[in-house]
Amino acid sequence: MEFVKETENCYVFSTACMNYKFDVPTGSHMSRRVVLCSDHRGYQLKNHVVEYLKKKLGVIIENDVGTHDDTRCDFPDYAEKATDIVSASPLEIVGIGICGSGIGMSAVGGKGVGIISARCISPEDAAESRTHVNSNFLALGFNTLQNLYPDDPVHAAEDIVKAWMETPFEPEEPYITRFLKVLLNEKKKISRIYYAGIVGE
Repeated sequence: MEFVKETENCYVFSTACMNYKFDVPTGSHMSRRVVLCSDHRGYQLKNHVVEYLKKKLGVIIENDVGTHDDTRCDFPDYAEKATDIVSASPLEIVGIGICGSGIGMSAVGGKGVGIISARCISPEDAAESRTHVNSNFLALGFNTLQNLYPDDPVHAAEDIVKAWMETPFEPEEPYITRFLKVLLNEKKKISRIYYAGIVGE
């Protein structure tokens, strides 16, 4: 299986009947815009992270898709909005989703086209999710961080976000091939569903 580098951020994989092209964001996320989302459990931490990104890291906020208060709500509604935005501009935009455990946001985030979601509970997790799999959607759990870092869960969240934003992905082996294989598997599945729909009609 061979992927051909066509341009700085574009790789191609060819089969007998189809060419697959992949946009590959490289470097750190510091120059990218960020879209954020949360449910009611992550609402307060999301607001803090928004300010931290803007004031401490100098990052541009693309959008805060909600929720915008602590009324009980369903995390899939907001995670889907955020990942749709990331999917539309994978070279320019990344996402951060916050719920109680981080598991829900990560599960929905991973369903987005071109999304590599990572639930991180430490700066080390966040850095490895960047260097190894080029994650572009960070999932945090406020309740989880409170349990792990009872003295200061907010500061822990800042450290995780900082590591995730600043750690670069470099297109080097074996990580670039593994990353491209994830995207290729996704595109193949989408193609099968698409063509099955045409045949079904």
